[in-house]
Amino acid sequence: MTIHDPRIPSANACVVGAMLGRQARAQPDKIFVIFEDGSRWTYAETLHHVAKAAAGLRALGVQQGDHVLSWLPNGREALLT
Repeated sequence: MTIHDPRIPSANACVVGAMLGRQARAQPDKIFVIFEDGSRWTYAETLHHVAKAAAGLRALGVQQGDHVLSWLPNGREALLT
């Protein structure tokens, strides 16, 4: 039995993947991030890059629920993880 607690937001409201997907559908051309070098990614571009990174991890055998360590400075690669 699932109990709904109104104090706990839904996954759609607080899980990064769900939020990014929702924003990419709602406003794909809006700028999501501006990097230090001035380059920019829209929500749609960010979702595309994230999907490619996720596919790469899956190709390495990483599955949902696995623990993965990411030790990166701020930047594109850190955002993708």
